[in-house]
Amino acid sequence: MATGGGEDSPDVAIRPDVVEKEEQQAEAVFLSYTFHMSAMRSENGDSRPLNGEIEDARQTNREYDKVGRQLATIGDDIYKRYETTFDNFLKDLDPNLENAYEIFKKIASSVFETGVNWGRILTLLGFGYRMALYIWKKGQHGFLKKIAQCLARYIVESRIAQWIAKQGGWCTQSLANRS
Repeated sequence: MATGGGEDSPDVAIRPDVVEKEEQQAEAVFLSYTFHMSAMRSENGDSRPLNGEIEDARQTNREYDKVGRQLATIGDDIYKRYETTFDNFLKDLDPNLENAYEIFKKIASSVFETGVNWGRILTLLGFGYRMALYIWKKGQHGFLKKIAQCLARYIVESRIAQWIAKQGGWCTQSLANRS
């Protein structure tokens, strides 16, 4: 599944410790992404949702914070383009604490159906953010960390973590140095 964009096949073995590191980083980067995406939305006149949850998402690791900020900036157009589509999926599927991972996996699998690239990863981050907002608006607070765990779990199970590792990881210079 984790192929595409002309990249190497994921079947080449990556050490388990490297994959575990990518999983941990995925969670941290997603939380940073949501923090910065929320800040960008509030700058555009939207109210800042997720209250204290979003403040807790701020990363103390400067490198992950920088990557999350860059991904939010780069992914803003993708997020805007798919916002209505995400909302329609969420209304139809009605996620909650019990079914969150299965719903997340269903949507994520369709995103990566034809391969992996950074654009699709940004789409997945945007969907995760939108899912957290949807559930928060339904009155289920404390859900952001659960979405981050769903994203990280999916990235490992689908072997996207291997693809990310082959690209140099989340903190690859091609992402961290974009302005």
